[in-house]
Amino acid sequence: HRLLELEMIAARDAKNRERWLKATGAMQSMGQQFSRGEFLIIQLISLHYTKTAWRHYRRELTEDSGMLTDSDLQDLAHRVAGYAGGGRLVQRIDTPMFFEDLLQRFYTDDGHGNGRLNPLYVAEAPGSAKSGNANSQRDGLSLSFGRKLKGAALSGIVASRSELQQAMREIEILEAEEADKPLWERKIDPPSVLKQFVMKWQSSSWDRLRYAPVLKLLQPMISSGLDWRANPAGEYATLHRDATLVTIALTLHHRRHHEWPTELEQLTPGLLPEVPLDRFNGKPLKYKLVNSRPLLYSVGQNRLDDGGVPASDPTKGDEAPDGDIRFWPVD
Repeated sequence: HRLLELEMIAARDAKNRERWLKATGAMQSMGQQFSRGEFLIIQLISLHYTKTAWRHYRRELTEDSGMLTDSDLQDLAHRVAGYAGGGRLVQRIDTPMFFEDLLQRFYTDDGHGNGRLNPLYVAEAPGSAKSGNANSQRDGLSLSFGRKLKGAALSGIVASRSELQQAMREIEILEAEEADKPLWERKIDPPSVLKQFVMKWQSSSWDRLRYAPVLKLLQPMISSGLDWRANPAGEYATLHRDATLVTIALTLHHRRHHEWPTELEQLTPGLLPEVPLDRFNGKPLKYKLVNSRPLLYSVGQNRLDDGGVPASDPTKGDEAPDGDIRFWPVD
């Protein structure tokens, strides 16, 4: 990924059109291929690769050196719009697959959809500091006598296999409902129904232990409101895709009319079917002319129009709590 990005930069600096198109095309093709993956991490890699390609499209058009033809720009627009089938990009977590694997590893199966916690749930990996006194091994995991006792005790406290399956079904339904909401409908206060559901467990010492397998699985993915770490990924990608399409449309308009439009509505319907919405507030993307040059941006996480002023910490990207997300020009 990094080498391919360096190739894009080198091709742009050399104004080598064919080389640049091959490099950026390869980057987006990699993202398209990974988008078919079933695991969350693979899908997030897909979005990262694709957003990298889109950023380089916008970077090239910041100065518009003339390296790309109008036909090239139209082809790029079709490629961008068609990513993952087009439309709104929705990212869901892949909890069900990981959870089924967890049940298989850490629960017995009584043949009727239920089972108890297996002592392997508290096993130490071979070679760890506590595995030297192990007196039995199974599937490469060591169990000391003390851990067997701990596992037996936990099996009477932690929810059964069927109880956890039922809890996960409820979470999957709530998670799907959350994922289907655009960012502007997701509120930090009060927390989402999904967040409240999990917070109820986290606030009880008994439930924290009883539903520990589920909480361990979800904890890296759950926080509050807009900080939901997996679901917003699709919304962010939708925003970057739409901003890239607007950038291409602005460039084509400027080439044809030798001036920038004063508002994005001038690009419709010839170059854009409609003005894209800012995923954070549900209103059209922000656009204005500054010193006779276009500025395209989103209001960002705080949903306040800061006039295109970027976040104080640009390394946070789409998750920055302050400032706006500037799409064009690309510094």
